[in-house]
Amino acid sequence: MLQVSATSLAQKVTLSETNTSLEKIFDKISSQTGYDFLFIRKTMQKTTPVSIDVKNVELKDVLQQIFKDQPLKYSVDDRSIIVTRNELPVILIENNALRLINISGKVTDENGAILPGATIRVKDKTIAVAADNKGEFTLRNIDEGDVLIISFAGFITQEIKVNDATPLTVVLKTDEKALTEVVVVGYGTQKRATLTGAVATIQDKDIVRTKNENVMNALTGQVPGLRVRQQNSEPGVFGSSMDIRGLGNPLVIIDGVPRDNIAKLDPNDIESISVLKDASAAVYGVQAANGVVLVTTKSGAENSTFNVDYNGSMLWQRPSGLPRTVGAVDYMRLANELDMNRVDGAGTWRYSQEMIEAFASGQRQSTDWNSAVMRDQAPQSQHNLSISNGNNKTRFFTSLGYQKQESFFNSDKGFDYDKFNLRANLNSKLNENLTFDLKTSAITDERNRTQFSSNDIIRASWRQIAIDPIYANNTSPYYYHTTISESNNPVAWINRDYVGYIRYHTKTLQSSASLNYKLPYIKGLSAEAFYSYDYNIDEVKNYSRAYEQFRYDEAAGIYSTFAMRTPSTIRRDFAERSSSIYRFSLKYANVFNNVHNVSALVLHEGRKQQGDGFYASRQLSLDIDELFAGDADKQVGSMDVAQRFEYANQSYVGRVNYSYKGKYLFEGAFRMDGSSRFPKNGRWGFFPSTSVGYRVSEEGFWKESLKGVISDLKIRASYGVMGDDSGIAYQFVSGFNYPSGAAIFDGKYVNGAASTGIPNYNITWYESKMLDAGFDMELWNGKMGVTFDVFRRNRTGLLASRAQSIPGTIGAAFPLENLNSDRNEGFELAINHKASFRNITYTVGGNVSLTRIMNMDVQRAGDRSAYHNWRNNTQNRYSNIWWGLEAGGQYQSFQEIAEFPVYTSRGELPGNYYHKDWNGDGVIDDMDMHPMGFGAAPLLNFGINASVMYKGWDFFMLWQGASMSNVFYNEILRHPLHSGYDNTLERFLDRWRPANPSAEPFDQKTQFIPGKYPMPGGSDPGRESQFAMYNNRYIRLKNVELGYTFPVSISKWVGIRKARLAVGGYNLLTFSPVSFVDPEHPEDQGGYMYPLNKTFNVSLSCKF
Repeated sequence: MLQVSATSLAQKVTLSETNTSLEKIFDKISSQTGYDFLFIRKTMQKTTPVSIDVKNVELKDVLQQIFKDQPLKYSVDDRSIIVTRNELPVILIENNALRLINISGKVTDENGAILPGATIRVKDKTIAVAADNKGEFTLRNIDEGDVLIISFAGFITQEIKVNDATPLTVVLKTDEKALTEVVVVGYGTQKRATLTGAVATIQDKDIVRTKNENVMNALTGQVPGLRVRQQNSEPGVFGSSMDIRGLGNPLVIIDGVPRDNIAKLDPNDIESISVLKDASAAVYGVQAANGVVLVTTKSGAENSTFNVDYNGSMLWQRPSGLPRTVGAVDYMRLANELDMNRVDGAGTWRYSQEMIEAFASGQRQSTDWNSAVMRDQAPQSQHNLSISNGNNKTRFFTSLGYQKQESFFNSDKGFDYDKFNLRANLNSKLNENLTFDLKTSAITDERNRTQFSSNDIIRASWRQIAIDPIYANNTSPYYYHTTISESNNPVAWINRDYVGYIRYHTKTLQSSASLNYKLPYIKGLSAEAFYSYDYNIDEVKNYSRAYEQFRYDEAAGIYSTFAMRTPSTIRRDFAERSSSIYRFSLKYANVFNNVHNVSALVLHEGRKQQGDGFYASRQLSLDIDELFAGDADKQVGSMDVAQRFEYANQSYVGRVNYSYKGKYLFEGAFRMDGSSRFPKNGRWGFFPSTSVGYRVSEEGFWKESLKGVISDLKIRASYGVMGDDSGIAYQFVSGFNYPSGAAIFDGKYVNGAASTGIPNYNITWYESKMLDAGFDMELWNGKMGVTFDVFRRNRTGLLASRAQSIPGTIGAAFPLENLNSDRNEGFELAINHKASFRNITYTVGGNVSLTRIMNMDVQRAGDRSAYHNWRNNTQNRYSNIWWGLEAGGQYQSFQEIAEFPVYTSRGELPGNYYHKDWNGDGVIDDMDMHPMGFGAAPLLNFGINASVMYKGWDFFMLWQGASMSNVFYNEILRHPLHSGYDNTLERFLDRWRPANPSAEPFDQKTQFIPGKYPMPGGSDPGRESQFAMYNNRYIRLKNVELGYTFPVSISKWVGIRKARLAVGGYNLLTFSPVSFVDPEHPEDQGGYMYPLNKTFNVSLSCKF
């Protein structure tokens, strides 16, 4: 093996060691230079310890010193230093008893990217080479039957037995532990080993496993403390909420820029997501008080081959937790029971027995409004095509994504969504010290819906009674004018050709560019200039079409017409927003004496946001959905759709990181933010943070006694102050809002103006002080990992108005002031385990988090009594607590009603609810209300995951759940026959009722059939009753996937380098006490929300 020239060993090395083993010396040199030392351990048996003290000495001179008087020699091949004994040659002497062969091959990663510098050595021998710039290698004169060991930093070492001279293609798999060694943090990256903050990271493979229309849903259950609630799956709505530790909406940073469209990202474009949960978020200052989510998109890999990747999925959606209403026969029986429930005994049947029999026998058809409005499944598709390549100078990644989602509504002209994503990322090394990065992306999407919202349609479909037909005279398109109170026909509402449409069209352009220059005369110092510009256009076209509903007079043979809306109108909305950021920074990183690791950052940043918008509307005489076809004298326009705004921020950031021997860790940071939203005296805020860490496992005593069990243990703590400038801007300015309202004067439409209120010249940031303590632990050399955190956040200066009144003659109200405060606290725990045996690799993990919020200072008016003060006071109390009347049970007989100690009403029947007289005053009223349970936001959240890989097969599943929460439902979801005429849900058929339907309910001789719910017309529990409270704890199979990667020998037949086929599901199984709707479904609007989706999918991934 040839010796290399001296110039290739000109790197400078600093060492100060006394009587240190050669192996440790090798480690020190390797960490400073990147050279790998290759040797057989028994070769080192007769070596002597080394003492050396050099500073900035060339590597070649250091090697001469440490090998002096040693029974060793060395040779250098690329980035490997091969050490052998003096009496042994580098190439073993030919053994005539064995067949000698030459082996050549190529080393790549799983994506086909070449791995230049990969080390290939012969096991138990001193023969070794390194792969060249093409990833290729050749070993000459080795024995047939030898075992090759192929290794590369960041990849799992592989062994291959050589049986003949066939060229090898070695594919190294990524070492997941090595991948997670570097974590994206605020304005940079950091080694996980020296990280002192509470930061969690999700890699791309964990994101793309979940096939869903909203990338936020792929994060559910995977990060402790990150709570994602899917509340809607309507196409294009992206109805999920996200918070960190219950703190509120986090700041989302995409490729270094604050952006709010994470839900619309193509998951195939994402490289990783980091979640900053404690003071590590403080460097982002403004609006980082709720934590930060950092999204990093993909770039091309260095020295990779030309890659073309396709990822596609076909999904079949089914509604999750969509309750069904009763048919005609059950409805009429329930309606009759309701009408018979009259305490004066004057009850009569609403529907005759003959009519009931006509529907029961099939003589008349019951209308299935559920199936008429909603279908059982809806398709969805996702496709992504990406191209990437890279060498040691330039890397690029481009991708084009497309997504289409249809709705559950039973119409091809109802609700749908289309989205295109385009991304291009370029990284170029212009010279040895200067690099240039460019990231651009574009999103264009279109969401279509009818004139009626999905909530209105679902509400109307639940209310329809099954004795009403869909069409008058069963003739389409004469939509029947239904007999319920509002007479709306939901089947007409899902047809946008009939009732009109609303079309939302969005165009988003996001771009950023940066130049990074490494100063050649100061080691470790670099300067960077960064600029980003985002531009967004929102267009809405709203065509409200006049339409009619009908009744049919069978005797006369004519249709009666009911005009539901007239005339037709057209409206166009337009809004644009832009945001720009400039940033200048200096970064420094260096190691002193091989023990002091120092890095620093100083940064200046400026941001500007602005926007504007308007709308125009006309009535239409002609049925043409364009503004030009409208009546000019019926035109209305306004700027109200998006009032012009302009905000600006200036920021200064500083950070210092220090570690001593990778054992004692410190970080200190600050951010100064200036916001145009506040007056000069409160415009600037200073937000410091600090964190410390102690890697106990690096201590000598630990390595000697506990390293085999607890291989890594780091204890850390952090404290930081963050600010938030959210709220209404410019409240220190007095003036008027214009336009605000309007009036007609002399037949003319005149805009009005309204006072902005009393100005507040002292308004400023609210402050959030975050304290976190925890530990990270690995056991048995990484086979098990544990992370635990406890945290507390105190917020002061929250905006509120004084709870005092101002005389109306003033014409204004108190302004918002920094008055309120609260406290958030909780814990997080994550445990994972991984192992391999034979051809099987498996992982198991879980995480759990608990968080609570307590109101500290709350502005509120006084109460009329001590009780009401106790009840209404929220100060120094936990939030998210529900107060109500405590459930007592259901009356079982008239005797129990008569003996009940508290009189409620004379209309009580067996089966009716009764409440406890909590305060014992003999009356059940609001004085008996007290804390009954948690509110709707779950306090306890958890996730459990498992994966198995066997040869080409892989399996993954994620269970996610939540607890310590309750929901309350209204109207049809709460009790049967809402308003007396609406339909009811099937679950209310399990009710108390007279055994004889014709019996008088209030006759004490009447026999009742018991049920779960009261008789129709019986006691409505009301929203303030524990009977209306449902524990919505749940655990669900959030994601499951089974995949198979085809052998290369098969995929190459069709020109594909790698192919993987998978089947999976999302939200497939759910276990919860709430069975009639999805437990994640919010309580809003009486539960009339578009249902969540559960999906089955088939996906294909190909690399060309």
